[in-house]
Amino acid sequence: MIDKTDLFLDMCQSMLNDSMDRENLRAPEDDEVLELCERIGYGAVMDSAARQWRRKDSIGAFVVGPCIGTIVSLLETDDF
Repeated sequence: MIDKTDLFLDMCQSMLNDSMDRENLRAPEDDEVLELCERIGYGAVMDSAARQWRRKDSIGAFVVGPCIGTIVSLLETDDF
């Protein structure tokens, strides 16, 4: 049986690595999304986008998880 804790930690480390690899990428919509995030808040934008995506495609929708700071702190503890 696969240890789900190790699987979760591997997934979190992979997500963290992916997010760091993408820091220098730009998309045409970035400036518009940045303005919206600054105006109403990053969390509000992420929550709204995820909620709308779930309505459109409940199986393939992106799910927002914990912030990178939470993942890093969990990965650095011996308790997890």
